Amino acid sequence: MRRAIRASQLIVIAFAALLVWGCGGKQGPNKAKMEISRLGVSMNIPRGWVLDNPQMCHKGRYCTGVLMDEPIGEGGFEDTATKMSKEFGSKILSQHTTTIGGHKAIIAHLQGPEGGNVLRVYVEYGDRIVWASFMIGEGEPYSRYEADLMRSVKSMKL
Repeated sequence: MRRAIRASQLIVIAFAALLVWGCGGKQGPNKAKMEISRLGVSMNIPRGWVLDNPQMCHKGRYCTGVLMDEPIGEGGFEDTATKMSKEFGSKILSQHTTTIGGHKAIIAHLQGPEGGNVLRVYVEYGDRIVWASFMIGEGEPYSRYEADLMRSVKSMKL
């Protein structure tokens, strides 16, 4: 229940950030990074996206990205990642396991509960799950963003 409340708060914060910042200005290739400094985790934001704060970025009005962490649930890493992928009625379109920085990881492509696409990466980091989520709003072509999103995922440092 606590996770659902926290995730709801995150969605409200992301929406509010989009309302406040709107479309990003001109931005060429960047090396801006989202980071969780207390864990030493960082990743480049996608090309052309704007860094809003250390853990959030956006592109235009309908695309947002976040980098977060939380304790791994009782069922373990895989179970926690699967539950997080299905929160709020999202549907898992595809997922695969990999490693990032020597840590077990899962990359999932989701359909959001209100349409749109989500690329989510989960990384097992000790007793924590570090996750990055990129929401591409409904009506935006996911394929247009996919390569840049995957470059960001591959840039993750732990």
